[in-house]
Amino acid sequence: MNVTVYKRITFLERGEGMGKVSFWIIVFAIINVPIVSAEKVSHPPTYEQMKEAIKEDESFDTDLYEALQYTSEDIQRLKNTGNIQYIIAAASQLHGSERISLLVEHLKDVEKNILGLSLLITTLLHEDEIRKTPSIEGLIQKLKELSPNNGYPYYLRAYYYARKGDTDFCIKYTKQATQYPVFNNYEVELSENSIAGSIFLGYSKLAAQIHALVPQNDIFLYYKLAQYILKNSSDNKADILLCLEMGKILQAASTTVISDYISIAILKKTFEALKTYQETKGNLSSLNKLKERLTILTECSKKISTNSDISETRWVEHYDELYAVSEQSAMKKLIADYPATIALDGKLIDCISQVAQ
Repeated sequence: MNVTVYKRITFLERGEGMGKVSFWIIVFAIINVPIVSAEKVSHPPTYEQMKEAIKEDESFDTDLYEALQYTSEDIQRLKNTGNIQYIIAAASQLHGSERISLLVEHLKDVEKNILGLSLLITTLLHEDEIRKTPSIEGLIQKLKELSPNNGYPYYLRAYYYARKGDTDFCIKYTKQATQYPVFNNYEVELSENSIAGSIFLGYSKLAAQIHALVPQNDIFLYYKLAQYILKNSSDNKADILLCLEMGKILQAASTTVISDYISIAILKKTFEALKTYQETKGNLSSLNKLKERLTILTECSKKISTNSDISETRWVEHYDELYAVSEQSAMKKLIADYPATIALDGKLIDCISQVAQ
């Protein structure tokens, strides 16, 4: 009798006392399944823990430090700058009516800004009541005009109609959204941050709300997006802040080992960009702290458990994306050597780690 078992089992957690442990060993010996002990699940550090580790570094760039800290005083300072980018950054740390009020106060500028407009719309949609002013439909239309080749505004509209109970329109706009390249390939091209802005502040939250309608592999889009931004704009403070926020949002929404790792990879690359930024400014005193953070992130990525709630079928669907993301032959060879019936393995995690470094 040939039996294949993918789920790992810790016998001491299954039984109470030696009697039950012995019983399990006998049963597994009969069906000829190797006994494997489960490793303790190891989670990456949270964004809050990373903030704590560097908050006492007084030499850290003031604005970037504010973004990592986000105390109430920091948020007020961002608002007082009058710069719409920093006002939006401040709004992203507020909630509900406070966030809406700040964005509506600067609505004239927000309507011209993908990041701000996306944040306002998603916040309105996630309120207990769909507010009448400003008009959500009108705001979504403005977002579509700012980003005409992006599927995200269609998903917003689909979610809006889902909230109103209009299933037909929800399905209609969802189908339209899938026709745009943002959601069906990963050759991400940024045009005046249109894609970056719309994905930045809403996509993972929407995906959680309309789970059955939104593609499940958004983690790779986040990764490619951060990779593109940091490669092309690593000396731009606003872009670094954008990637910090993306990593934080994805980590908070993460439900799988893979998305945990991708969020850590984004944050790791962001800290590397911060390191470069600090070196360019000639301020070297904070580099040791940054180096410590990078070391911890790297070690955590190696310790991530191979336990995963991604089904084998879903994992196979990601093979093509992994091929596209990877430029290393080792990654391609590993995937080619693993048939669809093989469960998610630690070696694959390690290989993703190599790609992300």
